[in-house]
Amino acid sequence: MGTHKFACRIALIIVIILFSAHSFCDAADFASFFSKKYPLEDSPDLYYVKKVLDGHTLELSNGRVVRLLGVETPPREDRLKQEGYSARYNLPIEIVEEYSELAYAFTEFNIEEEEVLLVFQEGIPTSKQEDGEGHFLAFVYRASDYFFLNGELIRNGYGVLPSDNVGLLKELDDSAKEAQGFRMGIWKGLKK
Repeated sequence: MGTHKFACRIALIIVIILFSAHSFCDAADFASFFSKKYPLEDSPDLYYVKKVLDGHTLELSNGRVVRLLGVETPPREDRLKQEGYSARYNLPIEIVEEYSELAYAFTEFNIEEEEVLLVFQEGIPTSKQEDGEGHFLAFVYRASDYFFLNGELIRNGYGVLPSDNVGLLKELDDSAKEAQGFRMGIWKGLKK
């Protein structure tokens, strides 16, 4: 018997042992150990992205809207909001206009019509997991490979880490520093 077949059989035996260990805990304990309760109605972990609304806002197949936590991309198709974003982050309006579409395209390419894992901020009550518009705030991971959308938008310069989110997640802080340091994406137009 080849090494690969032997390893597969050992793995199968381990899985069988683990699942037959139900005598150590009842089924309810086992299920609660492997699931988390999130504020959305359907599956506790996986959601299907029906449509990307902008660089940091997604519509799920259940109709709920999710805004990415810890990242802000330039607004699309609203000149007044783009001017506000430009002033807030000290960026030229031309760069803001360009990256509003690039951020949208990046998010659409990577997440639209994909299953995603939503991770909500720990220690925050369910009622506070929404923004002022009723959108859920979450970290978004593509289910197939755990691609971290929030971090990649910032790392590639398609969005910024809002000042009130600094310290929220070390990976986001590191991504923001890296993007600014290398003048990635939106930061290439940083006014001096």
